[in-house]
Amino acid sequence: MSNNGEATVINDRYEIHKRIGRGGMAEVFLAEQLGPSDFVKPCVLKRITPNFVTNTTIRKMFMEEAKLSAL
Repeated sequence: MSNNGEATVINDRYEIHKRIGRGGMAEVFLAEQLGPSDFVKPCVLKRITPNFVTNTTIRKMFMEEAKLSAL
């Protein structure tokens, strides 16, 4: 997300529009998944905060949560 109101695109795949939540270890963003032929799908993204990126325990918990959410 930029400060001038424009959306941020991550890996040419997700366009982040705004942060909708923040907790102790992560932030949640309203976003859109981008794809071929102008495919756009609303979604939310959860991202570990920078101070926990190197914490292997938090990263493992985050990945387990992502796997459960994908079911």
